[in-house]
Amino acid sequence: MKNFLNSFLKYFYNNLYHSFAWSYDFVARFVSGGEWFEWVYQILPFVTQQEMILEIGFGTGKLINKISNRGKKIFGIDESQSMIKITKNRFTTTQHSPIITRGDSSSLPFRNDSFDLILTTFPSEFVFSEKFHQELIRVLRSPGKFIALIAVSYNKRSFIDIFYRFIYMLTKQSFSIDSLEQKLSTIPWFGNIKHEITTIEYKGRQLFFLTIEKF
Repeated sequence: MKNFLNSFLKYFYNNLYHSFAWSYDFVARFVSGGEWFEWVYQILPFVTQQEMILEIGFGTGKLINKISNRGKKIFGIDESQSMIKITKNRFTTTQHSPIITRGDSSSLPFRNDSFDLILTTFPSEFVFSEKFHQELIRVLRSPGKFIALIAVSYNKRSFIDIFYRFIYMLTKQSFSIDSLEQKLSTIPWFGNIKHEITTIEYKGRQLFFLTIEKF
């Protein structure tokens, strides 16, 4: 059951992000009880005075749009051509346009020391990849920060929360600071990097953020 569910969820999310990208915003709202993008926007307070910003996995461009409209110079990278098309269409009528490109998190197409701040929200397993973290440290300036909104806790009594707790039980997943630290510990040299996992309470749920600093 665990392997079947994990395979199905992987297949579902892959198709949602590529073949059915046009439905992504609707599905994201539906599966979160309408709060998906409100969770995503909770990363905005981390965006302060940084001059060069990169968002990895910008999806349909809602967060990159918010940051760009604040007058920030922001770049974006995403592996999905469908998401890039949707995001480009979003910016055809806006004053500020980010620089977006197609690429892979394991081989970021940017020079060394390019960005002051790198963001990602609800990333896939790449965020626990050794290759990604090597790339991350390479393209971050010194000092610089990487901030990821990794997960949300479904600890309320709503139908959606009960449903996800059931799914997590079947797939033997859990989200806590300890469980996320354990995942990160599988990266051989990660213990030598200054990092912190914190939570922010939002409407009765916990949002989990990973922060990595380069000095």
